[in-house]
Amino acid sequence: MLTINLLSGTPEGAAGSPLEQWYRLPLVWAIVGGLAGLLVLLWIPVSLQTGQLRRMQTKIAQLAPRKAAVDALRQYTQQLRDQEDSFRQLTAGGRRWSRRLNTLSNLLPESVWFTELSLEAGQGFMLQGAALAMGGAETGSIPRLVQELHADADFAAAVPELKIESMKSTLDGPIELVQFTLQGATVQGPAAGDVKAGAPTGAGGR
Repeated sequence: MLTINLLSGTPEGAAGSPLEQWYRLPLVWAIVGGLAGLLVLLWIPVSLQTGQLRRMQTKIAQLAPRKAAVDALRQYTQQLRDQEDSFRQLTAGGRRWSRRLNTLSNLLPESVWFTELSLEAGQGFMLQGAALAMGGAETGSIPRLVQELHADADFAAAVPELKIESMKSTLDGPIELVQFTLQGATVQGPAAGDVKAGAPTGAGGR
């Protein structure tokens, strides 16, 4: 019986000839070399970028103290500007309240003196004082002082709702006194800053 093999190539399991293997070996090395070259080409830009990043980080680390010094200088400059603005407001407000306190002193009734004056932002104007008891005449001098302060345009513009907060009679040894408190909100926070006085302003006399 005649048998014909119609399949091309070598039979299954048969090894290739040495000449055929010699032709295949350069192709394999060419593929391996191409992959290695591709890896090198990819590694070069990554390495360059990594080096640039390290140099930038080094420069940033070197410039960090300078940046901190510049930020501190800017902050200090801003503080000086804020202090300058506050000083200007203090000067302008001080002149205004100086006139108002002079008005308050000029309107002070006889036998009346001030014991404490407070002018604070957020708390308004507060004035405490005392008057000698003179058979009831002193009880009318305090409301009259408030009316005269309301009539003064400059003072009323700053404290438009000044009122008598309290009035009470006390004894200081044999002397009878009437202690009073005047209080009112300020239209605008005192530009002259907080003003406090604990010493008596002085007895009145016009």
